[in-house]
Amino acid sequence: MNSKAGKYLKNSWSRIIAFRRKTNRRKLTNLSFLSLMIFAVSATITPSSLRSIIEAFKINFSQVGVLFGVSFSGYFVGVSFGGFISDRLGRNVISLGILSLAISLLSFGLSSNYWILLVLIWFIGSSGGLIEATASALVSELHPERKGYSLNLSQVFFGIGSIIGPLIPGYLLFLNLSWRLSYIIISLITFLLFGLFFRVEFPLLTYTQRIDSSKVLKLFKSKMFLLLSICMLLYGGAEVGLTSWIPIYVQKNSFSSAIFGSAALSLFWGGMTAGRLLISWLSSKVPYEYLMLFSAGLGMLSTLVAIFSTYITVVLIFFAITGFCLSGIWPTLLACAGDIFPVYLGTAFGVLISIGAIGAAIYPWLIGLFVKLVGMRYAVCTIAILLLGILSIFLYMIKYRPY
Repeated sequence: MNSKAGKYLKNSWSRIIAFRRKTNRRKLTNLSFLSLMIFAVSATITPSSLRSIIEAFKINFSQVGVLFGVSFSGYFVGVSFGGFISDRLGRNVISLGILSLAISLLSFGLSSNYWILLVLIWFIGSSGGLIEATASALVSELHPERKGYSLNLSQVFFGIGSIIGPLIPGYLLFLNLSWRLSYIIISLITFLLFGLFFRVEFPLLTYTQRIDSSKVLKLFKSKMFLLLSICMLLYGGAEVGLTSWIPIYVQKNSFSSAIFGSAALSLFWGGMTAGRLLISWLSSKVPYEYLMLFSAGLGMLSTLVAIFSTYITVVLIFFAITGFCLSGIWPTLLACAGDIFPVYLGTAFGVLISIGAIGAAIYPWLIGLFVKLVGMRYAVCTIAILLLGILSIFLYMIKYRPY
């Protein structure tokens, strides 16, 4: 009788432990997705608030470009070292990134000095980079049997946040409310998310492939890796250049209402999210180089149409098409690197993503300088040149069939 009771209790305890682990995995996955969504919201509310920030702080477009450059330099540091830190201290460092993001957003919304804004937006960017690097690693570890599906799904949540983000300040400004409310509201939600992470257990550390300096040197001796690196640099500049300047470009050049600028950015990210879902399916059926020609070529044309059109419907539609087209470039570049350098997979991915972050940090700032030289429309138009560069590189790759 006692042995039966003991066996029953042991089996019951095993079922409870299994259920608890399953529940923790599900909760931790959902919280990771929510953290990526919050990061995306925090990264996309600033472009929609630009006009109000310019008026509040009496700054010029060159200083706006510096604001974007500082933000993505912070992101570069966060995403480059986030995985490294979490490999050594544990994935629970994502909580530190979330707390830092919450404090930075709240402080940004209350700030009254441009130089303090620069410091705070650096912390917003670095916190977001830490969150993205750690959340991606965490989702991958929680679902080792479905890594591809889980990581793609996490990017869908990032896309949802990118769609929602621009609409928040756009709607508040439409109601004649302060742009600062956007940052305060999102910071409060982020504080809540920080609290929720204390209710779950994190998995023990597992081995992940680290960036090896000797492998990096070998990669850069390869002509193909250099070409892929240039493409990633150009793409980082093109995507972030567009997403940083779309709202204020639409407001300044075509339509005065903040809601139109916010809608244009949300539609861009909506197209990006839809495109990621389609490209993940097409990538197993269409050669990578042809996907790149479609993405860069049609993306360049749709960008030009959106920039030079004076009809709001056309502008909104073609910015959405641009997002759809550009969605395939980032994952396809990584896939190309994975096929060409399977032995150096982790190192190749880490280096390429870091190079893309460099382009993202530099080009929005350059657009701010171009605005002073050639005007807003032609400054934003230079993004098409970056996409033309990617198109040209992959035409070369097709001609010489390097892989």
